[in-house]
Amino acid sequence: MKKLNKKHLITFIAFIALFIIAQFVYTRIDMTKDKRFTLTSTTEKLVENVKQPLKIEILLGGDLTGDYRILKNEIQFLLDELREKNSNISYSFVDPVDLGQAELEQNKLAPVPIKTDKGILNVYPYAKLTYGDKSTYMEVLVNDPSTPFEKLALASTEKLEYLFAEKIQKATNF
Repeated sequence: MKKLNKKHLITFIAFIALFIIAQFVYTRIDMTKDKRFTLTSTTEKLVENVKQPLKIEILLGGDLTGDYRILKNEIQFLLDELREKNSNISYSFVDPVDLGQAELEQNKLAPVPIKTDKGILNVYPYAKLTYGDKSTYMEVLVNDPSTPFEKLALASTEKLEYLFAEKIQKATNF
């Protein structure tokens, strides 16, 4: 019985020590077969070269349907990864209503009408990138005519890194 108690005590102490060490050591491990949650080396180099603050405002605030909530979560995960690589990158989610209709129309940001049980919901799948004193908008949905409209939000989650990397490169090379 005493040996059993010593083993439990040693195991308990080992777990406590591991927990304490884990508080100071941070790492992420992508265990997916296709390394879906690992940034490509090209994207990492691009993000490392962001020398001044890059502010990204994603217009997916407010009420969203299930597919667009998934898209929002995937964007947040990607931008967390980018911010982890370079602290000059910051982001926030903005309700398009807060921007005002004038700014939306001025930048030709058309809503995507989504049918819900409550009626039609206008979703603005865009992001505003501000680098220095220059701003540009990007669409966070892929432009793929072969994808049915209803599946566009979920299909876009697979190409987010490419979409954001392309726009970050253009935004930082004004």
